[in-house]
Formats: sequence, structure tokens, C-alpha cells
Amino acid sequence: MTASDCECPFCKGVIELRQKRLRLAECSLCGRPLAFARVTQNKAFVASLLDLAKVAMLPLVGGVTAAFALAYIDPQAYAGWIAGALLAWGVIDVWDGTAGLRTHVDRDPRGVLMEAEAWWRSIAKTVFGVTSTLLGSAGLLVVG
Repeated sequence: MTASDCECPFCKGVIELRQKRLRLAECSLCGRPLAFARVTQNKAFVASLLDLAKVAMLPLVGGVTAAFALAYIDPQAYAGWIAGALLAWGVIDVWDGTAGLRTHVDRDPRGVLMEAEAWWRSIAKTVFGVTSTLLGSAGLLVVG
């Protein structure tokens, strides 16, 4: 795996790898944590850990909601699961927002944002992430 083989899925920047065996790293341009897996001798799969964590939470929350709708779990347990999900999503958004504030790089469905656009979007992510983290923490304290 060489630097020319790897492109950051978040900002499309070239990833500089210091070691060939490195499986986790931070993008040098956008500061997001990345995971690597070798597909072939010359190709590597690179994924954003923040995106993977958000996607992994979706089936969990969907399953808990379905279990609640089918009366397999009680409302207090459901509230605890949702509060935990809010806490996790909040931490992810704070991490993503602060990385954007530090590097002035962010992404939206249209593409990569730089400088002022990225800075304002990162402020919003950080504020909403802190709010979600506080709400999830309060929910866990009330339920627990």
C-alpha cells in the first residue's frame, strides 16, 4: 500500500502512509480517522471510521425501534437505547465538527467544502453534536 494507492473517502486527498502495516490512520488533509484493508497487491480499501460508525448505528436503532413497536422491550429500555444512540451520534458529530474546524475541510452531498463554507458547517456539526451528547447523557441519567 503506497500513498498513490490511497485516497481519503472524505476529502479525496492523498493519504500519506508511514508504515506498510498501518491499518488505522488520520488523513493528513481533513483530519478524519480512516481504516485500511488491502484488496489486491496494488489496491487498498479505505473507509472513514466516522461514516462506518454512523452506518453501524442505523440497524441498531432500527432493530430497537422495531422491538419496541412489537412490544418486545418496555418504554424505559427503549428510552435507554435511544439515549445511548443520541450520545454516540453526538460524539461522532463533535469529533467530525472539531476536525472540520481544525482543518477547514468538510463534505456535503455535493462534494468537498473548503475554507469558510466548511468552517460554518463544522460549527453547526459541533453545536448539534454537543447538544445531542448532552441530551443523550441526560437521557441515560434519567433512565439509568
